[in-house]
Amino acid sequence: MLTAQESNAETSQISDVSAPLEGDILSQVFWKDKNGRVRGDQMILLLLAIMIAGRTLSKVVEYCKKHTFSDENKEPELKAWDVEFTKVDQDTLIDVLLASNFLDIKNLLDLVCQTVAVMIKEIRKTFHIKNDYTAEEEEEVRRENQWAFE
Repeated sequence: MLTAQESNAETSQISDVSAPLEGDILSQVFWKDKNGRVRGDQMILLLLAIMIAGRTLSKVVEYCKKHTFSDENKEPELKAWDVEFTKVDQDTLIDVLLASNFLDIKNLLDLVCQTVAVMIKEIRKTFHIKNDYTAEEEEEVRRENQWAFE
């Protein structure tokens, strides 16, 4: 178990650390032992906790644990979990976005960016902000960022 202390003296517990071995930094932090259990380098995790607020790192680890050990047959349940996972205040969402970018966790980064895009769309609708793209420009953006519209 790792206890991360933030600059405001709050502490966060990061226990049973398990993560997908996908990002450059995470592949250096976590590995599987000969029994298939995920192990972590506590020193690197400590350095990450210094660079990333403890609560944010806990959220990232929570996401990684859920997506590492989820059954592919439970895709709808995982999507519902993702929606609930992103129902946090804006500061936390931005912190998770920055951490997922820093840690190179593409799936988490995509999820948070998609959530932020939906929030922006809702703000535009609430304040009656008209689309300033032409139909051709909007189609080009949709083609370039098709993943965000799935």
